[in-house]
Amino acid sequence: MAYLSRLGIAFTGSRRSIARELLQWLRLDPAHPRYTRDGMTDVMLGIPRPFARLATPATRYAQLRDPLLAVAGLVGRTSESLERARVLRPLELSLAESSADSPTHLVLVANARLAAADDTAQITAAMDSSIGVAESDALDAGRALQRLWLHAHTRGLAVSPHSELIDSPLAHGLLRKRLSLGRSDVALSVFSVGAATGEVPRSPRLTDSRRNQ
Repeated sequence: MAYLSRLGIAFTGSRRSIARELLQWLRLDPAHPRYTRDGMTDVMLGIPRPFARLATPATRYAQLRDPLLAVAGLVGRTSESLERARVLRPLELSLAESSADSPTHLVLVANARLAAADDTAQITAAMDSSIGVAESDALDAGRALQRLWLHAHTRGLAVSPHSELIDSPLAHGLLRKRLSLGRSDVALSVFSVGAATGEVPRSPRLTDSRRNQ
């Protein structure tokens, strides 16, 4: 998971459009006008204050984003090239080195062929979809994912999503290989679940009342 996550993070940094969107969601300074409303804060991401203070201007001022994105792209492409040279560790070795309190890594998988077996329109929609799953099936999968996360929360467990694994074609391909997924199987979400060692900072989210203001 650590290897696949590094691949995903390198991909995010090396693609300007994705990195730009990420910057727009960062809230690294309590003085940010949307710090308590939405986005990803420095506390939630676990970024030390000195580093957060250093990176804050690039998240607040558009004229500073392009130079930062250029540097991030160079670092991301270099990291991605270096990581490509590595090999995925054998599953048996990874399992043998994991401890009893290690988080559990889960993948939400949809089978596009089975989901659309009785609906020609859905088959066409799935073929046209960037994720290979019809919209109605993607919504059902999203509801299932929310139920899983809520169930974990009621059990006192913390959930950490790893969307970077889905975004990176290389990480996604290695994940599919690790899980021996079939051609019609689509990995929609990757996340870790485990007992938190301390208080888990939450990212602010708009409520219905705020959204209607």
